[in-house]
Amino acid sequence: MGLLKGNLTFFKLKYEGNFPSLLTEVIDKLNNFSFDKIYDDLKYINYGFIPFDYPEFESFENAEITFGEYYIFSLRIDEKKVNNNFFLIEFEKAKKQLKHESGKEKLNKSDIEFLKSAVTKKILKDTPPATNLVEVIVDVNNSSIFVSKLNGKILDAITHLFKVAFDLNVYRETLIETIKSKIDDLTIVDDLINSLPTSI
Repeated sequence: MGLLKGNLTFFKLKYEGNFPSLLTEVIDKLNNFSFDKIYDDLKYINYGFIPFDYPEFESFENAEITFGEYYIFSLRIDEKKVNNNFFLIEFEKAKKQLKHESGKEKLNKSDIEFLKSAVTKKILKDTPPATNLVEVIVDVNNSSIFVSKLNGKILDAITHLFKVAFDLNVYRETLIETIKSKIDDLTIVDDLINSLPTSI
């Protein structure tokens, strides 16, 4: 992972709400929404919390999740993609087999929907996922979250997990909000905004 490799590039997010004050409560929530606990073999995308030292530590009960005044853990995101051509081949095979077994010359709509679902489930179950591991640092004092990777899918996963696990609303600051947090005299920021040809 990035921290262990010496890569300290992180993306900053903010959150609204109260992060749990008790370590035991944090551990309990991380366990309840851990990757292994909420994993579903038939979903295209699975994500959940994992210990920072995963897979050396698979449970938060034995893992170290604090570093000074910060909480550290990771997020695992597994995504499976079904190749359309492969699906069509397997689907045609399944149609042929069902026709042979049922003696039907033509399958009805219900048969087709059943086969689509069955073939999709079989492919998903047998398809290895593309795995993303994202390091997470929670700065409770500043209501901030730092993550080692960030794109649309990762942000969606983080936003959803922190909402269901901790009841926190995670968001990215706008450029103006970031500038305001760095400058004491907010009139300077207002003057800057007014001087811009378009709003940021």
